[in-house]
Amino acid sequence: MSQWDKVAAVVPGGSNTDLIMTGVPPAAPGELVAGGRFTVGPGGKSRNVAQMMATYMGSGTVAFLGRTLAPPCDGFAALDGKPGAAAAQSAAVPAGDAGDIGPYVHTLLARVPLAALRRAGVVTDFIVQVPYAGTAAGVAEILVSPEGENSIYLASGVNADFCAADIEAASPVFDAVARRAAAGAGGIMPLALEIPLATAVHAARKARENAMTVVLDPGGIAEGDRIDAVLRLADVVKPNEYEARMLTGVEVADDASAAEAARVLRERHGVRQTVVTAGARGAWHVDAESGAVAFYAAYRPPEIADTTGCGDQFMAVMCCHLAAAPSDTAAALRHAIVASALQAARVGIQPILRDEVDRHVADYRGA
Repeated sequence: MSQWDKVAAVVPGGSNTDLIMTGVPPAAPGELVAGGRFTVGPGGKSRNVAQMMATYMGSGTVAFLGRTLAPPCDGFAALDGKPGAAAAQSAAVPAGDAGDIGPYVHTLLARVPLAALRRAGVVTDFIVQVPYAGTAAGVAEILVSPEGENSIYLASGVNADFCAADIEAASPVFDAVARRAAAGAGGIMPLALEIPLATAVHAARKARENAMTVVLDPGGIAEGDRIDAVLRLADVVKPNEYEARMLTGVEVADDASAAEAARVLRERHGVRQTVVTAGARGAWHVDAESGAVAFYAAYRPPEIADTTGCGDQFMAVMCCHLAAAPSDTAAALRHAIVASALQAARVGIQPILRDEVDRHVADYRGA
């Protein structure tokens, strides 16, 4: 037995602090646009997924792997939710930095996503924390229009240094998941490409070696990107329509084109299951081995406040259900569709509870 025996999901990825301006129209070059509301919150695709999964499945069920900045002194520990820590106000700027609040601000921002993970019950024992040495932690600027659409600008910071050695340092938690698998329980790795490709490949290989299902979100790929090595290690690939075209050359617009995209992924990379998301329309699931295609129409929330995090919420809930029942993709997709819609009704990243999704799934008629 170990303290990680409840872990069903290992999530490697980027950890960011989101600086969010809500309710502002796009600005022309050189134009000043006033108004809106400013908030600060935790972010990073994989970090969001880890927090959302732990909120959905329970404390101790999800481990997050990544890099962030270390606090400059013990006073910052209070921001991580550690009991008995000194008050956050007592934190001082590191010695030698008197008058320079830059290191203080950078390390303070880095606490935001880490603290959110810990509050949600995510296992953070294997997050590498490095001293500030001129490279910031990950930061994303998010502009949300009055209609709820968002634009995101990302500075990866120390996330770009996340490496294979960091994955290997987390071997104890992989061993714990492998023991679960040997006892008949499943394990899953949601994987996004916000980390160096070599690190993603190593993580996927490590997951497969420990009997885990690998679910790949190829978000962020651009024309000409070569991600063959990680695609070959994925059991499920979840592109949106744009990413599906990047990966396969197929414009997905209906059941037939979704099936064709899945066929290409199967023939080129051995991908068995493909889920193509289509935003406000819904999502297609294709079993490339049987050729079965199912379309899940979107669930409509009462209102749309902010689309930030909807795709992450979809990924999180889908993976929660696949971890528990890998063959029941219909239940996984139905719950994921509903959860992503509920996320759209909230400003910022506010993970959805299992009870909330269960109440709405009964009303879902989209598949």
